[in-house]
Amino acid sequence: MIEHLKGPSKVDLPDGGVALVNPVLSEDGAKMGYSLVAVERAAFEPDWATLGKSAALGAALSVLFLAPLGWIAGRRMTRPIRELARAISRIGQDPSTQIESELSSNADPELARIYSAVRRLIAELRERQQAQRRALSSERLAAVGRMTAAVAHEINNPLGGLINAVQTLKVHGDSEATRRRSVDLLQRGLHQIRVTVSALLPQARIEDRDFGAQDFDDVLTLAGPAAVSRSVVIRGVSSIEADAHIAASILRQVLLNLVLNAVKAADADDEVLVKCAIDDEAFEITVQHRGKAFSQADLQTIVDSTMGDDPRGFGLWVCHQIALQRGGRFGVDESHKPGTRMVFRIPNRESHEDHSVS
Repeated sequence: MIEHLKGPSKVDLPDGGVALVNPVLSEDGAKMGYSLVAVERAAFEPDWATLGKSAALGAALSVLFLAPLGWIAGRRMTRPIRELARAISRIGQDPSTQIESELSSNADPELARIYSAVRRLIAELRERQQAQRRALSSERLAAVGRMTAAVAHEINNPLGGLINAVQTLKVHGDSEATRRRSVDLLQRGLHQIRVTVSALLPQARIEDRDFGAQDFDDVLTLAGPAAVSRSVVIRGVSSIEADAHIAASILRQVLLNLVLNAVKAADADDEVLVKCAIDDEAFEITVQHRGKAFSQADLQTIVDSTMGDDPRGFGLWVCHQIALQRGGRFGVDESHKPGTRMVFRIPNRESHEDHSVS
């Protein structure tokens, strides 16, 4: 078979090796012999152990050098996102100026837009917080103003009568009966003012006596100067034979408010009729005059709209609140014609369950 070879030829050996047979020719082309190169099978089998060591070494070197570089590059790339996330999570908790000052700038267009949006959000939040502080400050000032007006209203009501009692003492102080009556009136009126002021102090312990027949007379006396200035006559009718189981300062406050409001609404030379009735169940006050009519709808408008803000309706608002808190009622008897009749009625008991004010 070899004799027929004209050029190099590969021959597969039986053991799996490979042999290369190449004829050796003379100058005239005659075959002088053959060259044979044989390679055993073992030469073609890979050295997996050596290759594995080399691959493992290359992989270890890659991890050793490339992983820290990749971590550093990743941290640098994600730093703006983490900064934005921290800033957003602190909104509403930390001062907005501090959050904004810690935000750095970024050259990336997309991130720059996000940074700008976050800064706008922080700025709007700061403006909103400032507006809330201004509104809260205004609300506090308004509340202080309302409280001041309320205290002034409840102090000024008995104060005019007390001043009139002092004038009476100056003129008729020689009379023992006048002096005693005026001094008692001053004592009870000042006690009412003290209770009114003490109600503003949460830590104050308010001790008050029960309402009695003398308190009814005191209120008519305290309202006397206002009635004289408007040429109005006050007539009182009382069926109080025993003390009511209700604090005197509360009923004096309600009664004085109703009488003074009636004096202001009554016509000149008109009469204001004040009635007080008491039994084991309830205490009732009615005040009526023949002046300008005042309806239940008018009262409801004052109670619903002013909530005590309007000084003209504050006294009526106070009466409504006291009646509501003590489980009673306060309203207008619209069957009374002409003029107006106000009716205030609350249970006659020492303690009560406060009713929620709607």
